[in-house]
Amino acid sequence: MTGSTVSDSSCELADGNTGALTDELGAHRKFFDLRLIKQGLTMQCRCKTLTTLGHGDGQAYASEHLEQIAVDETNWRVLHRCPDTEAFWLESFPRSGEHGGGPSVFEKVTKAQASFYFDV
Repeated sequence: MTGSTVSDSSCELADGNTGALTDELGAHRKFFDLRLIKQGLTMQCRCKTLTTLGHGDGQAYASEHLEQIAVDETNWRVLHRCPDTEAFWLESFPRSGEHGGGPSVFEKVTKAQASFYFDV
């Protein structure tokens, strides 16, 4: 899909492509099309508009845009930072009892919250 405007239920890649994904509850979630990433397109920073990302979306966004700055293996947490906005993202595994640690969740956190979990 190509477009010049982005609605609240979509994301935007550097080339202007947008997309939206609906989960089983029917709620729209922001996501990044991994097929476009594999074609060599890069993601623009969306840290000012995003607050939470599910596993697949978060993994794609983190690998293409965020910097991993700390890992807490005991509590299954990873801290990421945006190189553009300095926003902190906490990756956690709320269903860690599942095989492989379960799916991760990415939440944007304040510096104070990041400092609570990590020495930053």
